[in-house]
Amino acid sequence: MMNVLPTMTASQKKTVFRCPRENLFAYVLNRRPVATSEALEFGTLSHSWLEAYFLRLKAGGGDPLDDAL
Repeated sequence: MMNVLPTMTASQKKTVFRCPRENLFAYVLNRRPVATSEALEFGTLSHSWLEAYFLRLKAGGGDPLDDAL
């Protein structure tokens, strides 16, 4: 019977040498940090608003900005 070694990506090798604990969480336990920033939240909100705006225009619902004025 042949022993099979697990393969490691280049990123995983870098992580092992840089920070063994980060490697443990990221690759062994498959846990990644959940990080959000104000810029990420703003970008997500902006894209959601633009999507809703253009979907309404496409559906023929008129310009939502006219309703606001």
